Amino acid sequence: MRDPPWHALRQPFFQLVRGLGEFDDGVLATQARLMQDEIAGDQGGTNAAFFSLFDLEPPADLKSWSRIADPVAARSLLLKVLNGPTASAFVAAKALATHPAAQRTAQLIEEALPFLCRESVLRATWALLSLVTEPETTALTLAKSPQAGIREAVARIVPTTDKGRRNALAELFAHDPNRHVRLAAVERARQSEPSQELFAFLDSIAQAPDPAFACHRCGTENSALSDSCSSCRIVTNRPSKEAADLVESLRKGVST
Repeated sequence: MRDPPWHALRQPFFQLVRGLGEFDDGVLATQARLMQDEIAGDQGGTNAAFFSLFDLEPPADLKSWSRIADPVAARSLLLKVLNGPTASAFVAAKALATHPAAQRTAQLIEEALPFLCRESVLRATWALLSLVTEPETTALTLAKSPQAGIREAVARIVPTTDKGRRNALAELFAHDPNRHVRLAAVERARQSEPSQELFAFLDSIAQAPDPAFACHRCGTENSALSDSCSSCRIVTNRPSKEAADLVESLRKGVST
C-alpha cells in the first residue's frame, strides 16, 4: 500500500489487522528490524527477507472481532482495501470472511463485486461464499452474472461436481461464452476426484467450439482460433484442448 491513493488507509488498516490477528507489538517490531537487516545485506535484491517471514509462524486467523471497537467502521475500511493492492486485498478478504455480522457483510460484498478489479473479485467472491448460509445457492446466482469476471471467480472457487455428480454449475460453465470462465472451470476440475460425471463435464468443454477472448493483461480482442494474445503474446489456452488433455490424464490415472 505504498502508492499515494492508499496512503491514508495504510496505518488504520495495519492497526485493524494487528487487532484481528492479536499480533504482539514487540514481536512485530523485532521481526521488522530483522527483515530490515536482511534487506540491507541482500546485495542481489532477491526479496528473500520478505519470504523468510513466512517460515516464522503459521498464518494467523483474523477473527478477534471482540477486540475491535467499531466493527462497522472496520468493515467499511476492509471493503475499501478489498480493491487495493493484491496482498492487502487478500488480507482484507480474509478478515471480512470472519465478520460477526455475516449477512450484512455478505450483502455489502455482493454489492461491491461489479466495481472491483478482476483479482479483487476473486478474493471478494471467496469471502462472500464463506459468509452466506447457503453457498451453493449464492454461487449459482453469481454464476449467472452478466459480468464475466464474477462468473470466472465462481468457476475458480466452486467445483462443478459434488460427490462425483455434476451440479448445476457444470452446465453453465461448460457453455459459458467467455473463454476465461471455461478455463477456470477446467482448472478447478483438476482438484476434483475423477468420476464419470467429471469426465462428461470436461468432454462437453472439449467438444465445444472455443470462444474468442479478450486478453486479461492488455485487453486485446483475439480470435477463437488463437491460444495467445496477438499484442502481448500472453498465452490463453483453448479450453477444448485443456479439457481434453485433463480427461486423458485423469483417465490414465484411474486405469493405473
